[in-house]
Amino acid sequence: MKKEVETLRNDMDILTEKYEEIEQSQKANNAVIYGLDIRTFAEAAQGEPDQSNAQNVQLKEPHDMDNTIKNFLKFSEKIDARISKEDISAIFHLKTKMTGNDKKRPVLVKFSNPQAKSRLFQKKRHLKDLGFTGVYINEDLTAKNASLFKIAREFKRNGRIEGTWTKGGKVYIKKLRGEITTIKKEDQLKKLDQHHD
Repeated sequence: MKKEVETLRNDMDILTEKYEEIEQSQKANNAVIYGLDIRTFAEAAQGEPDQSNAQNVQLKEPHDMDNTIKNFLKFSEKIDARISKEDISAIFHLKTKMTGNDKKRPVLVKFSNPQAKSRLFQKKRHLKDLGFTGVYINEDLTAKNASLFKIAREFKRNGRIEGTWTKGGKVYIKKLRGEITTIKKEDQLKKLDQHHD
């Protein structure tokens, strides 16, 4: 009986991981920008649902999207990312509990052209040099991966790992001894403390 339960648990873990991969793949052409003030249209109507996950957020009005695209394109021009309106399939602001300033709500961009997204990400390391201090460009992660990345950043701040980043929707860390590994479960990070690595 114990063996059957263990087998069932392993099967569930495999299915959960496959589902996570599918969900993350659906976000492959998305980018989330934090700290950028490009909201020039009217404030959102009261009663907007509080969402941190992009797939559940709806656009208010068609002109909202148009105005946001125009201002995002100005930003992309300033950082020389060479993005056109045709490269974008949708763009809108996310409402999160973390942002008290509506004008600096995270902006989610859905690209129809993966190369345009790639050009944007090539510029992310140069934002501060270009005058965009406090602006960050991140991948659109699933709730699970976003949570893992948050924990990994806390480990980095506390000096328990050398670095952390995401690529292709996966969370990576560089251990203090230089080893680079993919993080899929929170337990992997907890084991770092147990091994004092």
